[in-house]
Amino acid sequence: MWQREGGLWFDLFRLACHGLTLAIFMGFLGAVLPLGDSLAIFRIEFTALLAIAGVVAYKLGRTLIPMMAMITVCVSVMSLVPYAGANREVDAPDLVLHQHNVMFGNPRLDELIVELDQTGADLLTLQEISETNFARIKAGLGTDYPHFKVCLYDRGGVAIMARDLGPLLDHGCVAKSRMAWMRIGTELGPITVVSIHQLWPWPKGQFWQREALADDIARLPRPVIMGGDFNNVPWSSAVRSAAGAADGRLARGLGRSFVFDTPWPLFRIDHVVAPLGAQLRAARTPGWGSDHLGLTAQIRLRPQEPGAR
Repeated sequence: MWQREGGLWFDLFRLACHGLTLAIFMGFLGAVLPLGDSLAIFRIEFTALLAIAGVVAYKLGRTLIPMMAMITVCVSVMSLVPYAGANREVDAPDLVLHQHNVMFGNPRLDELIVELDQTGADLLTLQEISETNFARIKAGLGTDYPHFKVCLYDRGGVAIMARDLGPLLDHGCVAKSRMAWMRIGTELGPITVVSIHQLWPWPKGQFWQREALADDIARLPRPVIMGGDFNNVPWSSAVRSAAGAADGRLARGLGRSFVFDTPWPLFRIDHVVAPLGAQLRAARTPGWGSDHLGLTAQIRLRPQEPGAR
């Protein structure tokens, strides 16, 4: 029988269970281990597989493997719960932000431009921007977004576009962080808007970019509202580090934002961040030719406290 102790198939099964357990727990070490955030991307899939393996082991009369699987699955599920579901409805939002990686060479860019305008967003945070596609986007949106900031880098640019919410106070680009930012004086007080495009995780350079990005975000004046293609899932160290540096929190949701032809894996790698205490809710939109879905976020800011920077 394959399940007999010492049998080859049982040994392989047991090894797979231990491997899944190790992969899940290593996924919590992204702050110190480059491989950690790469494994964290698959936490949902690893957890589902380990839960199935634990049930199989239990049916086979084993005790240690089901017990280890149950503990690991519970820890993993608890780490996902804060990001699941959706935030409550936003009452009378102060701002609407639409986040979208528009994709280089998007064959439906004209349709995407029309739909961007239809979102009614006050702010647009865009990635995979080039001189060519931004010129088309700007021409298509006309004068609806008089304020804009474009930062072009070797591996793709980022941009921010804003309706006339008030005077443009400051703006800038940060090349290492692949970040654009803009400070706008609104009726609610000055706000800083950020668009970022993080590198892919290990073996790419996200782990080494993460600290510099957090430092750059931390230097920006508050409050910070941020949209971006973070190239990682919400529970990863890279995403949590960026949100924490902005004194902000992520819009909830586990549904994927990076599009595949298959239902799995669920890659939620595009995010919106709003200040702690603000009301925030984000809904996915179609990709309109991009390999990324869009996120339209409603944000209600709390009154800025005296002495806030």
